[in-house]
Amino acid sequence: MRLVPFSSVKERDIHFKRHGHEFGVGTAVAYEQMADAFMFGPMNSDTHECTRPNGKCRNRMDFLTVHFGVATIASPVLATFYIPAPSTVTRHHGVAQLFADYCARAD
Repeated sequence: MRLVPFSSVKERDIHFKRHGHEFGVGTAVAYEQMADAFMFGPMNSDTHECTRPNGKCRNRMDFLTVHFGVATIASPVLATFYIPAPSTVTRHHGVAQLFADYCARAD
């Protein structure tokens, strides 16, 4: 594992404060380890991956757990890792369509 999968400790801490509770982890380091394993480790059969149209970002989503992450491609760095709110999933008519919509985003 890299020392800081996010671009900095500050970025990691910001994302942990926003999303760490979603994963039930108590520390920024534990959140970072989960995010790193999810985005840079092997995918399970429920996880899908795409590259956004600009070719700069890679998305991953586990359709079962609804874990979602984004990493930059050129210099592999985590951009975010979170669980979309159920209302967001519903608004997009399910996990598969939410992922498709996220994949179509222009950055």
